Amino acid sequence: MSVHPVDFLKGDHPLFSPERCINRKQRRVVCSRCSEICPTGVFSMKSGQQVDWTRCVDCGICVANCPTRCFSHSGTAKKRLSEEIDRQKPLVFACRKNENPADVRVRCLAALPWELLAVCAMRDGIALRMDLCGTCGESARKACLEENLESLRAFFGDRQERVRILTEAEKTESAETEEPEKRLTRRGLLAGLGQSAAGIVLRAASERLPFSEDAEEDGLLYRRLLTAAVQRETEEDPNRRYTVSLPWFNVQCSACGICEKICPNQAIRIVREESGNSLICLTPWKCSACGLCVRLCLKGGLSGMHGVRVPCLTEVPLVRIERSTPHD
Repeated sequence: MSVHPVDFLKGDHPLFSPERCINRKQRRVVCSRCSEICPTGVFSMKSGQQVDWTRCVDCGICVANCPTRCFSHSGTAKKRLSEEIDRQKPLVFACRKNENPADVRVRCLAALPWELLAVCAMRDGIALRMDLCGTCGESARKACLEENLESLRAFFGDRQERVRILTEAEKTESAETEEPEKRLTRRGLLAGLGQSAAGIVLRAASERLPFSEDAEEDGLLYRRLLTAAVQRETEEDPNRRYTVSLPWFNVQCSACGICEKICPNQAIRIVREESGNSLICLTPWKCSACGLCVRLCLKGGLSGMHGVRVPCLTEVPLVRIERSTPHD
């Protein structure tokens, strides 16, 4: 059966959830990532944050670059992606300029959030054609792609075979004839792309992205789907762990509640116990690692974002702050 590449990032424009925008939550830390990476100038920071959707070509790059995931692919984009996965089993992603075989083409690989790629890779893996990334002159897009691939690499940990980096045209006809692939390592993100990586045929899988009609259409959709996929895998293997970036609380934390109030995705919840202690809980699938809580903590109670191995992406208790703990 012949494979016809599909460009699923078409439609009016990405959906925007202003309540999760860093600039709408506070004024101390200004974020301009959407305006810096947009190829057509949809976003302007000159006099406050302004959006001109008439300029939008629906490339979707803002979706993967936003630190709080306040953008989401258009409804048409998500629908076409879901239909494509149901119709074609192997998934090889490539940009439009890449003439090598691919199943799904986007304007730029930087338009693919790592959470989306992780869901697609959960059962049988994915392949990213990065032949042209080394010669691309778009530094902001390169940085976005590198950041998302690093999150993807960290998430799977020792299961790196789920993501393949293809750097040259292959003529492999079956999975049985594959040679060792170039795995997703820190060095292999955007450098050393001249090395050959064989094997573009991936094993068949169904329902990689089980979209439902009642699913919330926002930037956290792929994270919800990833949570369900993780749950299925841990039911089969309770010892399996995944690495996500979470805020690291230290002894200076007084459980004042600023981080809980400022979190764009409401990932942090502080439970006041009868003993007077406070239990800080966090929901990994909601935490986009934007780092806003770290930067706005008044008492230095957060020591940055750290990779934490978790068995699930649902709410977990992180630390208990005792009432008698000194904070000075």
